[in-house]
Amino acid sequence: MKNLEKCILCGSHNIVPHWKNVRSYNVSKCLDCSFLFLHEIIDDHELENYYSQSYFMASYAKTENNLIDAANNPKITAEAKEYANLIKLHHPEAHNVGEIGCSWGYLLYNLQNFGYSAKGFELSKTTAEMGSKQLGINITSGFFETQYNQFDVLILRHVLEHVPDPQDLLEKIYDSIKKDGLFILEGPNLDSISSRLFGKNVSWVSPPDHISFPNFISLIMACEKLGFTCIHKSSRRGRGISIFHQALLNSVGLMFGGKEKAKVNLGGINEKPNNQQLSSLKSAALKIVDFLDFLSSPMQPFLKQALLEEEMLIIFKK
Repeated sequence: MKNLEKCILCGSHNIVPHWKNVRSYNVSKCLDCSFLFLHEIIDDHELENYYSQSYFMASYAKTENNLIDAANNPKITAEAKEYANLIKLHHPEAHNVGEIGCSWGYLLYNLQNFGYSAKGFELSKTTAEMGSKQLGINITSGFFETQYNQFDVLILRHVLEHVPDPQDLLEKIYDSIKKDGLFILEGPNLDSISSRLFGKNVSWVSPPDHISFPNFISLIMACEKLGFTCIHKSSRRGRGISIFHQALLNSVGLMFGGKEKAKVNLGGINEKPNNQQLSSLKSAALKIVDFLDFLSSPMQPFLKQALLEEEMLIIFKK
């Protein structure tokens, strides 16, 4: 496997080793823009095959016949309302909204119900076809290509960290947005308190699924270099179980994500647990998480104010 010799975001050769042996991969840091990324080159064909055949089908096979109900889930509807409010606040005249890496199109389905014209782009052909058929969303499958001046708003949620060439994608996004249009970028926050305390033990440091590990500084620098202006930045708590709590449990050996990732220390010997042990571990871990949620709740306003929560949201204007 070949190694990268420059930053995949800014192109600088001023890179140094940062984390070693993260699921058999090494992570480099750019000293010029502070971006973290895998030192090894990930092949585009390997990536496309991964998402097209296994990523969604393995995790969400049971969802296939229930997309409407899933799209109307109150949490998804509330998140879409949040996006609609942000768009209305920062670009009241916006009409054409697109999402890159839209999955089945849950967000776009709801934004369409709020009156926007919605179009999605999804790497997985099967997922795109399911969303188009069941939700009535116009979804194009394959890698995103420039749609010159087509969109008032383009949304990228938890996608950039999966992309081998983020700079190329950002350039295509810039060219696809109309003048005064918005680019809304959401993803894991390397600046979060979880990352600062636990480093590579946070759950989203998961190569080769995640290829890069962004922060506010690197992304704002890259987008403003293209011509965007940052008009909003905020952080929020992660979805589901807190990433902070996952990281804490990971650091002491209680790994989430299945038997193949789990380890248990029995009498000083690290072993993979059997199914019964794994079930007991997860049950105990969730009880610990509930307790940690209770203890950490007073910290949330401070973490939000300081942009230290687990996910970041940045809005750029062209």
